[in-house]
Amino acid sequence: MRMSMLNKTRACTVQRHENLFAGLTVRNIGEATILAARFSIAAKKVVVVVVVVVVVVVVVVVVVIVVEVVVVVVVVVVVVVVVVVVVVEVVIVVIAVAVAVAAAVVVVAYIIY
Repeated sequence: MRMSMLNKTRACTVQRHENLFAGLTVRNIGEATILAARFSIAAKKVVVVVVVVVVVVVVVVVVVIVVEVVVVVVVVVVVVVVVVVVVVEVVIVVIAVAVAVAAAVVVVAYIIY
């Protein structure tokens, strides 16, 4: 009994498939195959384009990050150079004041003695 129901179900399914494909001619099947191949190729092209776009975006982001890091390094170097220049100028001023004081002491000592 059960096997008979299963066979009937299979027979109905096969009949439905036969009805579905009965209207297809050889030409229609060929066109359907060509269309399926075209859609497959188009899908592959879309995937390739998406992958290329993602790779380009990632590369651009990495380049932007590298450029930002380089800019930060350059700014730090410039700040260090400015600090060094200011320190050197302060040292020069201190030396100049010391020389001026020493000269004044020598002049005063010369005048007094």
